[in-house]
Amino acid sequence: MTRTAICLAEDRVSEEAAVRVCIASTRSHNPELPILAFLPNASPALLGWLNTQPLVELRPKLVQRAFGWNVKPHALLAALDSGFDTVWWIDSDVLVRRSLSRTYGGVSTDVLMVTEEARSAAYEDRGLRARGWGFQVSRDFRFTLNSGVIRASQSHRPLLEKWKNLLGAPEYVAAQSLDWRVCPPHLLGDQDILTPLFCGSEFAGVPVRVLRRGPDVVQYYGLACYTLRERLGNAFNGGPTFIHSQGFKPWRSATADGGIPSWKRAYRRLLSDTSVYSTEAQKLRTAVDDDLVWTNAQSIPGRTLRLLGFGHRVVTGLPLAVVGDIVRMLRWLESRFPFQN
Repeated sequence: MTRTAICLAEDRVSEEAAVRVCIASTRSHNPELPILAFLPNASPALLGWLNTQPLVELRPKLVQRAFGWNVKPHALLAALDSGFDTVWWIDSDVLVRRSLSRTYGGVSTDVLMVTEEARSAAYEDRGLRARGWGFQVSRDFRFTLNSGVIRASQSHRPLLEKWKNLLGAPEYVAAQSLDWRVCPPHLLGDQDILTPLFCGSEFAGVPVRVLRRGPDVVQYYGLACYTLRERLGNAFNGGPTFIHSQGFKPWRSATADGGIPSWKRAYRRLLSDTSVYSTEAQKLRTAVDDDLVWTNAQSIPGRTLRLLGFGHRVVTGLPLAVVGDIVRMLRWLESRFPFQN
């Protein structure tokens, strides 16, 4: 019988609300799977709550030399070292809605699973990142792979080790201090190394299943991310397995908005009020032993859209999705048919 575990890591106290939602949602749909939680700076309140959660193993230290989002291959390898055959990595800002065993249990352990990037983030690839690392391009996913959710097994150790080593490469470490607008695409973050590894000749033979936007995961990262097409598909398939709250985090204090223009604060508030992550997280108030006040709609437009959408994940925010699709279409047209002055 295959032994499977779930692991996550978080060293920021500001993200503990999301940690609770991640663990509670995972536990609700996967009560049989152990969770390895790497939480080196956990507050007393979080530690007390974790003690009430079955099959959650607290690991109070991060893996040596791991930092920030670069912890993923370290944590996966540590979990595999603990004797598990397969391990799911789940970002702390991901909410789980389904049983992983029932939904993906039929996928061979030789297949590494990883998610498709958000549509409005650094989406395009076509071998760009592999060429940046000097790899021969042997496979092309067209888009960047997002590392928010990964399922790996013992057979993927060589790839995980290579990923871990490249995250420690001097050029990558130096690039982490650059502004993202000037940072080379292949050095932006951990997934900008994972993507070229799959595309390069060394690991092009590793079978990969991409968890797609819509049926598998919602990559919620602004207006254009949970598209009309994805929403309509979710209306008939029971919704995605994972909801990833990328970009602005609705659980962070409003003081995090200090110093930004009022229009941007209003925009972020509207995104938070209509977020599919927030509306789903609301259902977990009892499980997380927290009122989750940040899941309540705060703005008049946000409350109106929730009321009109009956708080449903697909319908709430639908007008914004339409606007986002139109904006994306206009940008696509402009990129191919530049307007002349």
